[in-house]
Amino acid sequence: MQMQNLTASASAFTLEALGKKVVVKGNTILLNSFSFEINELCSAKLELALLIAAILSTIEIERKKRLIASLLAIPLVNAANILRIVLTIVIITSTQSKALALLAHELFFRFFLFACVI
Repeated sequence: MQMQNLTASASAFTLEALGKKVVVKGNTILLNSFSFEINELCSAKLELALLIAAILSTIEIERKKRLIASLLAIPLVNAANILRIVLTIVIITSTQSKALALLAHELFFRFFLFACVI
């Protein structure tokens, strides 16, 4: 639950920097009449684990470089995940179309997962 709360807080901070008035309650972001729960899938744990596993298993690269790349992956993946969440929230709160909101959520999630794997 800690990672979800941290992700929610960082996403809310970013939304506030964009001029949005948000409230964070644990792992939930409240914006206007919308409520966004940051669950375990939203915390980028899976993406980070896949990326680090891919980096560490690349034996053609020397061990020190793999370790450095793995450590750099942590803040980069988390920053990209926060951007993904913020973009999704902005689109959902800006559209009247539920179908478009769901499409944006699904596309951003799948693109982010795909980008981390590649």
